[in-house]
Amino acid sequence: MESQKSLNQEPFLTAKELAKILKLTPQTIYNLSTPRLMPKGHLLPRVRVSKKAYRYRLSEVLKFLEENKNL
Repeated sequence: MESQKSLNQEPFLTAKELAKILKLTPQTIYNLSTPRLMPKGHLLPRVRVSKKAYRYRLSEVLKFLEENKNL
């Protein structure tokens, strides 16, 4: 229960913020999040917050990257 509570309090990050943490460019984050540029099932996990804006949770992105090292 405690881990679920802390996950819900984890802040959402913009592509720019996530890129800075991962030492990537924001464009790389956008590319890894775009269905037409990545194979099906290999998109960075994201949450749509408006018609054109997405946000990312660092823990979900790190888990995804660990599971998909061979991308």
